[in-house]
Amino acid sequence: MIIHRNAALLIPVLLVLALVASAAAQLVFTAIPDQDDSTLQARASAVTGWLEDYIQTVCDVTVSVTYNPVENYQDAVSALLDGHADFGWYGGLTGVQAGLRSPPAVYIAQRLEDTQFTSVFIQGAGLDLPMGIESANNKSLAFGSASSTSGHLMPQYYMRSAVPPVVPSSTIYTVSHDATVDAVAAGTTQVGTLNSVVWKSRVAANTTGGTSVFYTTPEYVDYLWVAGADIVAKWAGIKGAALVEGCADVNTVLTNAFLAEKCQ
Repeated sequence: MIIHRNAALLIPVLLVLALVASAAAQLVFTAIPDQDDSTLQARASAVTGWLEDYIQTVCDVTVSVTYNPVENYQDAVSALLDGHADFGWYGGLTGVQAGLRSPPAVYIAQRLEDTQFTSVFIQGAGLDLPMGIESANNKSLAFGSASSTSGHLMPQYYMRSAVPPVVPSSTIYTVSHDATVDAVAAGTTQVGTLNSVVWKSRVAANTTGGTSVFYTTPEYVDYLWVAGADIVAKWAGIKGAALVEGCADVNTVLTNAFLAEKCQ
């Protein structure tokens, strides 16, 4: 009878431990919604698959990596603070914003190409503007998100830095770089600005809608991999006693994922 009582007392404890282990064996990431949903989902699938395989193979730990999509750039910033994501793909501006929150986010990694980033200004098919940022003066212009580094912050900086400053006749904010191309192609605005990587992908896919580039900005620093403030403690709980090289440090694990060709 005593054995049965001890077993009965042990069951709730085992259930709690199982729930804790289950919760610890999960990582959630997010990303600023800078492109269309299909592109974001494809990138997410690549990251989740790569990380799960890497952690299983190198660390001998089974972890579920899930993607938490957000509606806008500021939701991505809040996700780290609110615990809805453990790490994510951020732009320069949103990365800084996450770092200024309390508790502050942790900067994980940045690719070389993200330190040499550029934006492009594009024009509609019916225009033949002279090359140069001055051609955006007195034109209706589409920015990306107001929180986008490459679709708003830096293009606007270079517009204001021009002599004389470039002042569009009107502006709109789209939800992403892809939406900016679509807005200019549809004639919603005469010109628009977006990051050069997305532009090149649209050119490669032949989906520019007749738009063309009339100005490319100087280089600046943009995208980076950012994690929540408790990422080190959470990873310690996940990996347990594993001390395998490439596994002990969560920064190494996430940096490898960020730099992996499959995850680009």
